[in-house]
Amino acid sequence: MLLLLLFSFYYLWAGNSAFFFWSLLCLALWFIVAHSLYTFFTGKMIGTKTMKLVQAFDKNYLGKKRWNKRKLIEVISISVVSLFCTLLVITQGFNFSALEIYNFFPFIGAWVGFNIGEVIRIKRLKE
Repeated sequence: MLLLLLFSFYYLWAGNSAFFFWSLLCLALWFIVAHSLYTFFTGKMIGTKTMKLVQAFDKNYLGKKRWNKRKLIEVISISVVSLFCTLLVITQGFNFSALEIYNFFPFIGAWVGFNIGEVIRIKRLKE
């Protein structure tokens, strides 16, 4: 998330095309959707050793049924966001230059929320 935020600052303040930035953002979101679908259907996590341990703990702690329900909600919500982003890019009349600084508030919120969630999960590992 932090890299995505820095990438956003670079492209929007360097004067590069906002269309190119949003297209790359949509592509990144669809990769996240593919990763979530893979995790949901196979139950395996792609990532670091710590991420795999947290995923295994969540699956064990919540139980398979609740874990599957949460993963399904995650897949659906990320898919909706990705679809919305893609539709914004495809739409001909969308004015990218009108977005300006308000682009960064969702990134900052998502980054903070993600980190808070990870801290909570890591604290559960210690118990």
